[in-house]
Amino acid sequence: MARVLIVDDEAESLLLAELSLRRAGHAVIACGQPRRVASLLLSEPFDVVVLDVTMPELSGFDLLRDIKERSETRNLPVLFLSSLAETEDRVRGLRLGAADYLGKPFDPEELALRVERLAASAPRSKEITGDLSTFPIWELAQSLERSERTGVAQLQGPEFRAELHFDRGRLVAAFAGNLSGEDAALLALSFESGSFRFVEQASSANSNRDLGVANLLMTTAWLTDELARLQGHLPGLDEPIAMLDGVSPVLPSRLHTPAVERVVDRLLSSGRTSRRILHESGIAAPQAVDLLVASFIERGWLCTLGVRSPQSPTNAAADPLDEVVARFVAASGRPSGSALHILLLASPGRWDEAFSSFRGKLGRGLSERLDAVALRRGGSVPLSLSGREIHLHFQRFDQSTAAATKRLLPLLSAIDLRFTEDLDVEVASDLLVAATEADVPIRIVTLPPGSTHQPEVRAGWRVVRRSPVDLTDLFDLLASEDSLSASRRSAS
Repeated sequence: MARVLIVDDEAESLLLAELSLRRAGHAVIACGQPRRVASLLLSEPFDVVVLDVTMPELSGFDLLRDIKERSETRNLPVLFLSSLAETEDRVRGLRLGAADYLGKPFDPEELALRVERLAASAPRSKEITGDLSTFPIWELAQSLERSERTGVAQLQGPEFRAELHFDRGRLVAAFAGNLSGEDAALLALSFESGSFRFVEQASSANSNRDLGVANLLMTTAWLTDELARLQGHLPGLDEPIAMLDGVSPVLPSRLHTPAVERVVDRLLSSGRTSRRILHESGIAAPQAVDLLVASFIERGWLCTLGVRSPQSPTNAAADPLDEVVARFVAASGRPSGSALHILLLASPGRWDEAFSSFRGKLGRGLSERLDAVALRRGGSVPLSLSGREIHLHFQRFDQSTAAATKRLLPLLSAIDLRFTEDLDVEVASDLLVAATEADVPIRIVTLPPGSTHQPEVRAGWRVVRRSPVDLTDLFDLLASEDSLSASRRSAS
């Protein structure tokens, strides 16, 4: 699939275009600041650029002229996206070198098809380079898988180098430091900064193997979430650790791999060691080593020497977030394997409160995307929770964003509208009707305590008087029996 740059200063239009193209399987970078386009085009590889025409400071015509004047980008196909309906404007764009023109409001499926057609007609580069901080490794791996590319991705991370070998889109081999196979791939997928270079070439690796990009991404997300939960149990990198005498550790099922079993054997046989020694031994991915160490310390099977007293053995409590996410996934009714989309709408008076309550609690590696959401007053954040791909979509909701919001409704598994007096009741009521007709499975209106100013609540909506303060609270609210009962009453 194509790698697409979208440039639009209107937050709701940018969000709709981004969601439409991501849903079609394209890798997307959304930009709401026209002056950043030149640096993005020089630092990242793109197959298609989608430009809005009417923007402050730099218009789409100005940007198109710059693109066509640079030798590095002049062959890049550009699609104009604009509410300008005059024939002379379309002609002007085409004369400047635009490959296609689509008017606003646009049909999401038509936009995806036009982008796909432009990407197919463009010459495909045999080499792709980029920065991992703006084009994450998981997005590169998914893009290579979807476009069925064959070649080698060379990665330079903060501490390690890695190679990922692809054969017709399948990840067939991985090498990183002293590791190979799945553990090397997990290490590579943890890189949050650095650079990459993909070269299209025949792979020398065994092409009959498939490490499975989707499964690796889910495992990486799970490791990250678990490490965040157990961070307080993780000793220093050089802090001595040792197994307690007489314990028989039981591995969590998700960690039951040959590499992790080698770590357990090393812990049982070495007497004393440290995280650094285990990392440098090359017997397992560092994040798997860290999770095992933290988990064993939590259970009281492993202790730090001279620093922390061993805890009493205990059964690890289940992660509350995993439990409520699993209930939400079951309640959503979406097919197994499909992505789940949750739309969090806030009236202008509640936007800062609504967004800031989640911003610091969404995990590592998302700071740039969250900055963009804050700047544009809307945007999406992809997460992997309980083995499912879940997208949180944030949008400041008012009259100006209502039409674009309605076009997102068929995608949604849940919607939460946070309402205050500064939002027009008629606009909010109209959205409630549209979401009900679109059969969004879980629908919630959040009102300030004591408020009498509220939209007409339709059947199938649950009204609550408190705002969720973090992800666990949000999914608990969405998956509560009251929310499900409201949607069942509407369906009947």
